[in-house]
Amino acid sequence: MAALCWAVASLISADVTRTIGGLAFNRLRLFFVSIMLISYTFYLDTWNTINQDFLAIILLSGIVGIFLGDTLYLFQFKKLDQDGKIFFFF
Repeated sequence: MAALCWAVASLISADVTRTIGGLAFNRLRLFFVSIMLISYTFYLDTWNTINQDFLAIILLSGIVGIFLGDTLYLFQFKKLDQDGKIFFFF
């Protein structure tokens, strides 16, 4: 099921990424994912399971691993696909 969702999301978002760019798409995607995860955490009332001692490391990991990593990932495909002959996405 996860693979199906991944494949469908890639097909749907390919045109959007080409239109608005990798950085804008990544910000938009992460905004909506954050809203969903925060809502889900409030729904399950699991905020107290986060160890406060590691919160700074968790946030830094998210910024570097997800935002920076995904942004650079999308930019490198744009560089590879200058003439539109290569189709790679996620």
